[in-house]
Amino acid sequence: MFVSRVLSGSLNKRMIPAFDYIQAVLGSEEKTLATIKHFAVILCHDLRSSVGPNIEILKQIGVPDSNISIYLQQKPKMFLTSSIRFKENVDRVREMGFNPQRLLFVVAVSGLQRMTKSTWDKKVEVYRKWGLSEEEICLAFRRHPWCMMLSEDKNNGAMDFFVNKMGCESSLAATRPLLLSLSLKKRILPRGYVYQVLLSKGLIKKHGNPVSFSGIPEKRFIEKIINPRKEQIPGLLELYKQKLKDS
Repeated sequence: MFVSRVLSGSLNKRMIPAFDYIQAVLGSEEKTLATIKHFAVILCHDLRSSVGPNIEILKQIGVPDSNISIYLQQKPKMFLTSSIRFKENVDRVREMGFNPQRLLFVVAVSGLQRMTKSTWDKKVEVYRKWGLSEEEICLAFRRHPWCMMLSEDKNNGAMDFFVNKMGCESSLAATRPLLLSLSLKKRILPRGYVYQVLLSKGLIKKHGNPVSFSGIPEKRFIEKIINPRKEQIPGLLELYKQKLKDS
């Protein structure tokens, strides 16, 4: 469907001008081709009148060209929207305290572009149910915008583990929002199994550091958490690896 739509467009009036526009913004043919590979339909649009004004909105508030280029290359669809809606989301992100000169600013704009207001409100409500204040939810979004792009089930599952299983405060979502983005099946739950085993054996204290269990790389987790306790719990590493396979 997308291929036929692209090929049906005018080569001289639409596709070549679109290609030239992207290349002028990104500065290289290689990056331009990568952008088109991500979202070929972009060649069907008059980019000077659709993408151009939105890029200008970002430039006017001090967003670096390099950050604009990164997102035009990786998420070109975010720029294909009305300038009115785009500016509304840019203004919302500024009001939340994001720094336009940091890449997280564009990440946050992209996140809002992908959500309707009702979707945003539903995600906010999930955090409210776990006891977070408006200020804490905004702080979480500023630190890790991706935390508001997760599904409601994903957020609930992660919060349930950290709050109910590890005994962490719900404010963890504001102070360590990156943890919520980790895979439930491949990271949080298998390591949670190790946590419960060590806790039951009295080898760690409750309210342990969630970063040590979920936030560190795999190799370091094994070296720091599992290996030092192999003698007290023989087969712990094998049990952990089995949990990873079963997930």
